[in-house]
Amino acid sequence: MKIVDRYVEEALLESTTSYFDSGTSGVIAINGERKAILRISAIEKLVQDVVATNENVVSIHEAYGGKQVVKLSGVGKRLLANMWCRHEIQRYYPIHDFSPLVNVFFQATEEHAFQYYSQRNPNSFHGDLHALVDSINLAVDRVRKLVRGAVFRKQLNAHRRLSNKNYKSLLAYIEAIFKETSRVMVLRVDLGYSKLVGVHGVRQVLGFEDVKLHRERLMGILRRKTKGAFLGHAWKLEYGLSKGYHYHCMFFLDGSQVREDIGWARTIGEIWADKATQGRGVYYNCNRRKDAYRACGIGMIEHFDKDKRKNLQKAALYLTKIEYYLRIATEGRARTFGRGEMPKPAVKKRGRPRRRPAIEI
Repeated sequence: MKIVDRYVEEALLESTTSYFDSGTSGVIAINGERKAILRISAIEKLVQDVVATNENVVSIHEAYGGKQVVKLSGVGKRLLANMWCRHEIQRYYPIHDFSPLVNVFFQATEEHAFQYYSQRNPNSFHGDLHALVDSINLAVDRVRKLVRGAVFRKQLNAHRRLSNKNYKSLLAYIEAIFKETSRVMVLRVDLGYSKLVGVHGVRQVLGFEDVKLHRERLMGILRRKTKGAFLGHAWKLEYGLSKGYHYHCMFFLDGSQVREDIGWARTIGEIWADKATQGRGVYYNCNRRKDAYRACGIGMIEHFDKDKRKNLQKAALYLTKIEYYLRIATEGRARTFGRGEMPKPAVKKRGRPRRRPAIEI
């Protein structure tokens, strides 16, 4: 697996956790969405493997005593393992668009899945075995024909361009912030909603416009509170059956004016939970668990710290590349990803230029 793909898959799995912070404790719980995410990832790889060959994935062989049995290749076994998972995936992600490869799989296997919905094991099938095998191979042929077509290639390239565009935009934004600042405090906070937010513990249904308003309210309060220390932010809106709408956010503060990244991340979370959502919000302070990240790109980062800035780029990957696999289907110009405006270049001041920090021995 490519390194980029591995980081994106980790981000997908991370997105299936629920979280809340309260005082000195933080809790993460894994949701049912994780199985659906693993299915999506498996189908993506499966379709690529199906298209890489022209071989049949299933055939009929004569066993001892003249009995006919179905023989599946490795790809064929994976195909049957995922043939009926569309409804499971859409149960957890009901308002989403999926990657072109996953959509092709759903489209090509839909007829077989409907006709043989109860036949998960071909060798226990008591009907026309040849018809069953032909149906599977027909689904495989459809996958190959669609993916190898010019129309699909255009769809795939357009889909990838949007994900890459957001990633490059966020990288350019981060670079611009560091260009004007010697030290940046980077905060990662996940923002969501309590399951018990309505009357008598009944979950209140929040719409797209509601969560947008709450984010805008948060940013207004935060800018006033941080004053000149606020440098920028980026956000990604997601939705799942267990968590409903939720945000993954990055905030950038001027490290020469603020200290204690964990405290600032907690402050942002509390503003969200108490004020922006009027008591309906929950949050998770990622800065409290910096040691849990394989490549930590949050906390206080010096301008010349190449390693941490590289890790920050990986964190940006988390925020933007998920959309390749899974994105909320929105209407019109509604956005599920955003960042602040590019900082204006500072007027050059006379005096000593920024220098690398002295190396202590």
